[in-house]
Formats: sequence, C-alpha cells, structure tokens
Amino acid sequence: MDSEAVSTLVTLLLDHRWAGAATIVIFFVMRLFKADMPIPLVARIPSKLRTLLVVVLGFAGAGLQAFAAGAPWQKALAENLIGALLAVLMHDGLIEYLRGGRELFAKPKPEVKPSEEAKNP
Repeated sequence: MDSEAVSTLVTLLLDHRWAGAATIVIFFVMRLFKADMPIPLVARIPSKLRTLLVVVLGFAGAGLQAFAAGAPWQKALAENLIGALLAVLMHDGLIEYLRGGRELFAKPKPEVKPSEEAKNP
C-alpha cells in the first residue's frame, strides 16, 4: 500500500466514509493474496481457495466502490455479481484452456542432478 493509498484511507476513515475505506482495505488484502512474497497465513491457503477468496473480495470491493459512488445497493450487488462470475468463468474456462494449465511466465525449476554416489552404488 503506497503513501497515497494510506493517505486516502485515513481521510475516508476520518470522514466516516466506511464504504470507500473498506474498498481500499479489501483491495489491499486482495493484493496480499496475489503477492509473490511468501506470507505465512496466505501460504497455508490452497491455491484454488485463494482464487475463490480473491473473487469474493473483488466482488465485495467493487460492490462497495459502486455503492460509495452513489449506485443503489441492488444495482451494485447485481452488476458486481455478474462481473465476478464472468471473470471466474473466463479465467477458469477460456484462459486456462488456452494456456493448457501452465503458468506463462513461471520461472523454471532448477534441475537436480543425481549425486555420483547414487549413480555408482
């Protein structure tokens, strides 16, 4: 979370604008779930469950953002539910199919060469 986001969060909290503040916190937590750095709590969560949590948090954050911007809560709920479902379907369906289940920019694991002792028992 950069200094501008922290400043905005503090301003929203001081102004009692809870929906906007919750949106920033939710998107920060989503970023932690997607971070490359190992976070002990996040590392214990299975990958598929992390994906579901990010979708749910994204749905909640986008809904709160729309509500904070003045959209009626029913409209914010409906539009973001549809958006979240489409995002999951597109990613798990189309994108995973096109990638063949592989990560495109994953670093290859280093090859482990058997020791000389294992070759000559």
